[in-house]
Amino acid sequence: MFKNSGKTHPQPIMWGGPGSAYSGKVRAYLNKRRVEYQEIFPGQ
Repeated sequence: MFKNSGKTHPQPIMWGGPGSAYSGKVRAYLNKRRVEYQEIFPGQ
């Protein structure tokens, strides 16, 4: 379990936008390592 702002989540959360170069690098790394994650847009 991962903690984020006091709440427990079953998966890590990646905060990022679809057009962000940094988010793309992190997304590619997580996919390569087969890590299941939840991607959330900061505006949500």
